[in-house]
Amino acid sequence: MLLLLASAHANMGELDHAGHYIHLAQRADRLAAEPHLIAAHVAMEQGDFTTAKERLKKAIYLDQDFVLAYLSLGDIYTRENDFKRAHKMREAALRALEILPPGAIVKGFEDTTAQELIRIIKENSPSATKPH
Repeated sequence: MLLLLASAHANMGELDHAGHYIHLAQRADRLAAEPHLIAAHVAMEQGDFTTAKERLKKAIYLDQDFVLAYLSLGDIYTRENDFKRAHKMREAALRALEILPPGAIVKGFEDTTAQELIRIIKENSPSATKPH
């Protein structure tokens, strides 16, 4: 419930309120990765990409199969023109997806199966658009 409140406030641009609920969620479960993801998105909204990267790395540390955290961190690296790290994050996301059953719904991607997300990531990776 705390994560839903944090996400709702973040989506409405009420970042201070979102931060409050993120803090409560972290206190309730110190090993949960999701509060770090939401905190990273709040930091990105505030233009603090250093904090966002730190939070995403913590989320990945807590959940090595957290596809959305890998992709979010990869997006930041792409924004920073660090394409090597961005590629590593996409590859890590793909590895996490490939161990799931093809029809599994992926956390953070409601209504999207692992198989569909693999296809989307591969189609939208920079190497997919380069001529061979």
